[in-house]
Amino acid sequence: MSGIKPEAAATLLLVRDSDLGLEVFMVQRPSRGAFPGLHVFTGGKVDLQDAELVRRIPFNGVTERQAQQGLASPLALHYYLAAIRECFEEAGVLLASTDQGLVGADLAQQLQLLRDGEFSGVCAELGVSLEFGELHYFSHWITPDIAPRRFDTRFFVARMPAGQFAVHAEGETVGGEWVEPKRALARGESGEWALIMPTIVSLQSVANYSSTQELFKAVRGGKHLPPYSEALRVEGMQPFARAVQQ
Repeated sequence: MSGIKPEAAATLLLVRDSDLGLEVFMVQRPSRGAFPGLHVFTGGKVDLQDAELVRRIPFNGVTERQAQQGLASPLALHYYLAAIRECFEEAGVLLASTDQGLVGADLAQQLQLLRDGEFSGVCAELGVSLEFGELHYFSHWITPDIAPRRFDTRFFVARMPAGQFAVHAEGETVGGEWVEPKRALARGESGEWALIMPTIVSLQSVANYSSTQELFKAVRGGKHLPPYSEALRVEGMQPFARAVQQ
């Protein structure tokens, strides 16, 4: 046992429909930090300020009770907020809405101008509510004991909002692109990309769906993940508790 307490973290699979089928947005980490050089989905630690932001920034789609029951965690809303915040900070995509609906083409230009700003300030400037209901709880991983740094990570999946576009953030990442899950897996197998097991299993879990609609139907039914096994447990995968859906 390492004795290192896992840090709360959130990861978001941002997906879209394309002429090639379902695609997911992936970024490459710099050659420093907790995951040097890895290709991953957007995500990061649950910030100490996330608890404050949950109280200050309006959100829609789930209640606190539903979120806590779905994730089996009193920190559930913090995970939701961290997933949306990290997606904005690393890909410039904001899962939020105004009185006119989801942030999209009407605010895309303004959002682009604000994307380098501080998250809470951007939300206040746009006057948005965060769309927690757009996030579908996907999986739960805890880094094994032997790792020098450990994370208790909740994975979510969400559809890319129309009218926005994803671009990796310089500094936090060194690259970003939309990719078919099977192509990403092939790059990992060839050694072109460095992938860790939670990323591999996540890609495998979405690779056989032809559309976001088909994927979300499976996720809502808790049918998207491979059968839980001892091998997956050793890698850090936790039994899946399906989030409450509206």
